[in-house]
Amino acid sequence: WQVRRGRLRGNEFDGDREMATIVANFIESPWLAASLQTNTRKERRAARVREPSPVGTRVAVYRSDGASRRLQTGGKEAGFGAGYWKAGARGRGPPAGTLREFVGNASNNIVEYGGVLKSMRRATRQSDRDVLFEVDSMLVAKQISGKWGCRSTSLVQLYAECCMCGQMLDKRGVRWRIRHIYREFNQAADTLANEAIDERASNGAWGDW
Repeated sequence: WQVRRGRLRGNEFDGDREMATIVANFIESPWLAASLQTNTRKERRAARVREPSPVGTRVAVYRSDGASRRLQTGGKEAGFGAGYWKAGARGRGPPAGTLREFVGNASNNIVEYGGVLKSMRRATRQSDRDVLFEVDSMLVAKQISGKWGCRSTSLVQLYAECCMCGQMLDKRGVRWRIRHIYREFNQAADTLANEAIDERASNGAWGDW
């Protein structure tokens, strides 16, 4: 298709050998191979998953996640969880502090935002100067980073509050960013989010939160 688009635009290729090389490069692309329908969905995802780039020694890390389950009787039950890793930990090992909260009837996007918002609020009260927020929701990461807009009526208020927290961090001179990571690397927050639903009586903040 790349070759076809080039030909339709009037581009010329230096003989059949160059065209064959271009086609071969695309056929052997790992991303194309990961999308082939001959693979199972699980296999295609496994081929796409990439480990996040390493975290610096001076960076404090927050990871959050949301969980929303549809009930047979209608509606949903949802909650979120978040973890905090001190600067120097590089986001490895158990978190220094955690938070779990049951929300009730809410969509997955709402609780994803809820976890990030609580993390950002905590960051505005701390002395960390370099902060990284990690989420496995591409939507949340892209919207808060300003790459995508937010027009959903159910999310716009949460989005605005996250932006306000970001502005507060900027004013305090805190270097912060948010990025998407695959859920395979967000297991601690995923566990907390599900525990927020299953173990509601013990929800709250723990450790250094």
